[in-house]
Amino acid sequence: MRRLVARVVALADRCTRLVRTRLTTLRVRLSASASGPNLLVGYPCLVVTPGQLTLGRNVFIGPNSNISAVGGLVIEDDVLIGPGLTISGGNHRRTADRRFATARSEDNPPLRIGEGAWIGANVTILAGASIGRYSVIGAGSVVTRPIPEAVIAVGVPCRPIGPIPSTSP
Repeated sequence: MRRLVARVVALADRCTRLVRTRLTTLRVRLSASASGPNLLVGYPCLVVTPGQLTLGRNVFIGPNSNISAVGGLVIEDDVLIGPGLTISGGNHRRTADRRFATARSEDNPPLRIGEGAWIGANVTILAGASIGRYSVIGAGSVVTRPIPEAVIAVGVPCRPIGPIPSTSP
């Protein structure tokens, strides 16, 4: 009897996680300015200013992600993002008299994650950074500047360490 109860509880927990993931995906899809098919967003995921978020086809965003699309954020097709992503799209002014004025476009440049990019777990992407097509960002990296196309980049701050081979052996 205990095994049956444990199985039922495990199945209910699995169904609850699946429903939460589906609802989170639907919420992000409906609130984003545009989104392609095959979007999957893990639960929980917080999106600030979702109207400035554009999502391509076949995008996966892992659970526990926090995304601030202030200034605009484009995630292109076939992007895989691991759990715990933080995207901080906004900046504050550096002058003491206007520190909390964040609505200016020059303070909040748009962010772009290129087609086919892979973003590891617990990566932070800051305003002014972008990730080139087919690049791979290692887990725990902090992206503070643009990353070129087709490179492996890691570290704090994130820097390219080598190219991605164009063909498989």
